[in-house]
Amino acid sequence: METLQPYLSYFGIGAAIVSAIALLLWIGFTAMLSAATEGIPELLGKFFNYLAMGDLETAYSLTSARFKQSISQAQMRKLVRKHQIDQHKRLLLPVSLPEGDAHAFDAILILTSDREIPISIELVRQGEHWKIDALSFPRSLRAA
Repeated sequence: METLQPYLSYFGIGAAIVSAIALLLWIGFTAMLSAATEGIPELLGKFFNYLAMGDLETAYSLTSARFKQSISQAQMRKLVRKHQIDQHKRLLLPVSLPEGDAHAFDAILILTSDREIPISIELVRQGEHWKIDALSFPRSLRAA
């Protein structure tokens, strides 16, 4: 034990250095992720909450020009009813980084009945703000 005594302090110092480096890397990654996705969770929360409250017009205002060209408010109303999006309880988002001014990912929409609906979401940055550019559902749900 006495022969190991001088080396134990070096081991402690080494463990502290490794821990500090890991902490700094984690803080850096978290800061980068937070900066890159700034505004996205808020946008999605507002969008699905407006739909749950029946405020289709305000939800529709959070979509991009391309979305509005491809889906009218009447079509969106049908989409909301068909997939019961107005019964949204929460949205499970993946941890992912946008690529430039676009961001596409798959998420899980959880309804008040606890039914889980997979949904693909595409976002686009327009100026300072993110907008919903496309929503799509798996084929099995589209046919239902």
